[in-house]
Amino acid sequence: MGILEGKLLFPLRAQIARLDTESTFNADGFDPLMKKPKFAYTNAGTSAQQRVVTTEYMDPILILAQIERGRWMPLAMGPGGDVPDAMLTLIMHARHLKAMGLIDPANGEIRLKKGDKLLGLFEKKQVPQPIPTQTISDVPGMYVEEIEARGEGLAGKRNLFKLTFNGKPQGIVR
Repeated sequence: MGILEGKLLFPLRAQIARLDTESTFNADGFDPLMKKPKFAYTNAGTSAQQRVVTTEYMDPILILAQIERGRWMPLAMGPGGDVPDAMLTLIMHARHLKAMGLIDPANGEIRLKKGDKLLGLFEKKQVPQPIPTQTISDVPGMYVEEIEARGEGLAGKRNLFKLTFNGKPQGIVR
């Protein structure tokens, strides 16, 4: 780490399942008119828990991230039927993302995208396996809503990315 790169404050590990857009399209899980994943229900009027989503995800990965809490309690109320917006922001360092192959070397853009799913937050240490600090309910779930570069740092290179997760599934981006 260079002296001018900065670092994350009190990082945790975020477990993220990256959206597999090709598999989702091939599984007929995308509505081209609405530009979002299709939902199918086991029978009319069923709850969200009985909803079948044809969205495909890659294997989950653990990424170091600094957590900025937003409106969190609405997510806890989701399984009870009340699903207002819940938000969580993760700040990620480009150095960690590059080491995982999540930065495009050609243009410096992050390879995470809108629609990627947050599965949980874990302690930084991983011995013998990650210890969960926060689990995320699968319904409604937390999905990337926005990604933005947040800092160029003193070295003049992009070094931080801000990912905003929302408590409602977002449209797919190809």
